[in-house]
Amino acid sequence: MLLVIESREDEASVNICARLREETSWAGTGFDFESSPILRAGNFLLATIPDLHIFRERIDELVRATLAGSGLDFTHIIFASKHKSAAGVRALTAHPIGNYGEAEAGGESGKLAPAPVALLAPALREMKRRATESRYAGDVTFESTHHGPYVATPALFIEVGSSEAHWSDTEAGCIVARTILTLDESPPSGPVTVGVGGGHYAPRQVDVALKRRIAFGHLVPNYALDARGAAAVALAIDRTPGCSALYVDRKSISGRMNREVQTLAAERGIEVVRSEDLEPL
Repeated sequence: MLLVIESREDEASVNICARLREETSWAGTGFDFESSPILRAGNFLLATIPDLHIFRERIDELVRATLAGSGLDFTHIIFASKHKSAAGVRALTAHPIGNYGEAEAGGESGKLAPAPVALLAPALREMKRRATESRYAGDVTFESTHHGPYVATPALFIEVGSSEAHWSDTEAGCIVARTILTLDESPPSGPVTVGVGGGHYAPRQVDVALKRRIAFGHLVPNYALDARGAAAVALAIDRTPGCSALYVDRKSISGRMNREVQTLAAERGIEVVRSEDLEPL
């Protein structure tokens, strides 16, 4: 099962989860989490919290403790969330979570949650498909791995951004909610891959995921490479379940860093793939 977390302190989270409640029928499980009922619809559980999710360390343990004895469990967490940027432009985003360096927005320093390899690329593709006829058609993207909370369960943030005007946009909330309801734990299509290089929005990895069979796990941006070098990539590999490949945005990184990454891949017995190596969708 997949656990969706709604944060009442996050306008976009409330918007997305309101649309989830409209899109399908939810029933009570008989269990409350922090004074709100945990709901179920098919393969999904929905839990609501009063505060911001990015600071809720190990919330998976708390929900599991609440459900103890129910026979209900979950393999992944989907955090419905807002995305905020200084530019304030429209955006629908999906990303893994964790901190390559210091924890400045939840989570723990130097720790990543397990990557949601079964969900990340499918979420991007489905949002892109559903946004085609909307104002968000050109605004669907990954973000590189960042922020909290720290959890031991594979976790995905899926977001509406990037300003207050967008967070309550029903159209955006519907796109994201309908995307969530298509996700499941099916084995990923294509090699399980860590994306390396590029800016925060990982444009090359987005392009590859939309055109080729690949299952991205953690995404390592240039600023993480600048701070930690190939150690950031090693951490991402370790926290991407079943990782068998790296995809490197070679044009965005130095020759020295590329050599370090290539050496790491060889040491780990991991293939470095190019887009042309991957089966088209």
